[in-house]
Amino acid sequence: ARVTTNLYVGNLPPNVSELQLLTTFGEYGPVGSVKIMWPRTDEEKARGRNCGFVSFMKRDDAAVALDNLKGSDVFGQEMRLGWGKRVAIPPYPLPMPKIQSVSNEPKVDPPPSAPN
Repeated sequence: ARVTTNLYVGNLPPNVSELQLLTTFGEYGPVGSVKIMWPRTDEEKARGRNCGFVSFMKRDDAAVALDNLKGSDVFGQEMRLGWGKRVAIPPYPLPMPKIQSVSNEPKVDPPPSAPN
């Protein structure tokens, strides 16, 4: 059986965006897809929490992200993480948003990698 690289992310505050998920989980490795299951009904909206999926390009990166982010309150309430069902891995990862990092270290761009 092919192993999943897809993480289920639960208990997300409603104001968290897919871009924020990508930025947070992307610290652990290239991400293939990010999807938040936006609430459709008033009942779902009233719950005040969303869930979503972050699919990594590599299982190892997903496992490290799971270990590091499980139960963390990076978005202000405790995130629930687990393995989701396997999704197709795209040929290229999502580009990471360029954000000003808080650290004072100068940003060094890695050399462009040669295509395989």
